[in-house]
Amino acid sequence: LQGQVQMSMCLLARGEAHCLRAESGATVLEVLEVPAHFGEGALLNKRRRHLSSLKAVTECNVYSLDRTAFERISAAYPRFRAPLLHMAEIASSKPPSSHNTQHMEVA
Repeated sequence: LQGQVQMSMCLLARGEAHCLRAESGATVLEVLEVPAHFGEGALLNKRRRHLSSLKAVTECNVYSLDRTAFERISAAYPRFRAPLLHMAEIASSKPPSSHNTQHMEVA
């Protein structure tokens, strides 16, 4: 939810969700469709706050990855860390409504 500290990044695996900003009267900023991800800033910054809220429009399957799990997976599979951090860095440098539909590839 907007204003709360991000605890994890999420992957939208099924369904559709709307990205909303409270200051704009809950106006839809973006429509998220599969595949989409959001909240990746939580992996980079422990104090990062959500800049918007999401509302499911249809039934959704959403998978989350918190910082602790990310660190544990990264230790076991180092190739996983770099592409995900790169994706998070790119996303954190863009406005919230322009980065949610990137694809992640692990080499």
